[in-house]
Amino acid sequence: MANDNDKIVQFTGAFYGHIEPSRVLEGAKEQELSEVIVIGEHHDGSVYIAFSTEFASEVIALLERAKYRLIRDMEEADSDDIWE
Repeated sequence: MANDNDKIVQFTGAFYGHIEPSRVLEGAKEQELSEVIVIGEHHDGSVYIAFSTEFASEVIALLERAKYRLIRDMEEADSDDIWE
């Protein structure tokens, strides 16, 4: 029988609709990550951010790399018409 972790979709650049935050966090725990940034939004709209590194410069660099990948993947996916 499949457990809930078998249903977690890893980010590939495509969006599949809303996934519960707890499922995303569980999926991340299974990865061998050297650094982590968690960004979320509370129900009141305020932002939550936590990170594992002590250096703001590393946080910014990782955010920029993630931003680059997201934009690149969106552009590639756009040619596949999944955004329409």
